[in-house]
Amino acid sequence: MSAERIIELERLLEESDAERLGLLEAVHDTLHLQHMAEVAGNSSDPALLLRSFVQAMGRVVPWTAAEVRLRESVADRKLTRTALHEGFGQELESEIRELDEEGVLGWALETNRPTLLPSLGDSRSCGWLVVPLMVQGADIGFALLRPVATAGQLTAHHLEMVRLIATQTAVALDNIAHIDEIRHGYGELRSLHRVAASLGRSLDLEDR
Repeated sequence: MSAERIIELERLLEESDAERLGLLEAVHDTLHLQHMAEVAGNSSDPALLLRSFVQAMGRVVPWTAAEVRLRESVADRKLTRTALHEGFGQELESEIRELDEEGVLGWALETNRPTLLPSLGDSRSCGWLVVPLMVQGADIGFALLRPVATAGQLTAHHLEMVRLIATQTAVALDNIAHIDEIRHGYGELRSLHRVAASLGRSLDLEDR
């Protein structure tokens, strides 16, 4: 067998291995996404849902620190509510404050897609991954991850899987919020009914 033929066979084998590994990665990601959807569908606890959310993202993009911020209302442009905060030391806290004050986080959110940001303190570090939580074209919050991998190691595939996981989570959070609103409204209606019934009984007694 000629040397050229051997080289060609080696190349084909390498391509075959790469395709097989790519297929396995896609299968694993699909299973993680399915698990995330099941958790989202069964959960009525935002804290449990967010914990599953960052764990699912960590399977796609391993991280050392994670934060999730949610809007208190549509008018809450600063995303003041920190719903999950894990793995941050003083140095990372300082860097996040600087990113926030410089408007970098706000800019990343306006892209409406997962966005990689460089580290302000050390150009050799992995930086940050901002993942908006989108529902019907509007963000209800975002996740901020400190990836283990460098920016060059994160591919479009990784970012798309993270986006899909975030979309599942955002829809589930929105559903939980609507359920809470319905429960609150039902409670108010029951209170009004009791007041009206009591008032009606009082009027009946007065007429007698």
